[in-house]
Amino acid sequence: MALLTAARAGGAASMADASLSTAAGLTGVLATTYFAMIMATVLGLTIATGEFRHSTATLTCLATPRRAQVLAARLGADPDLT
Repeated sequence: MALLTAARAGGAASMADASLSTAAGLTGVLATTYFAMIMATVLGLTIATGEFRHSTATLTCLATPRRAQVLAARLGADPDLT
């Protein structure tokens, strides 16, 4: 249901016609936001499972005690994102 609403709400005509003060406008914004959150979750799961599949996550966590530094490096240099 949410994916159908997000697909329908993503059109330029539906977003231009309805403002946020109406129920249709609010539904369009929320559906688009939910769809973006689902896509971000899928991307994150894909990256995380790839790291555990190739055993790079375990070695990195053992070698580097600062997790924030590792996260920043992963976000900047992940080959799956390019």
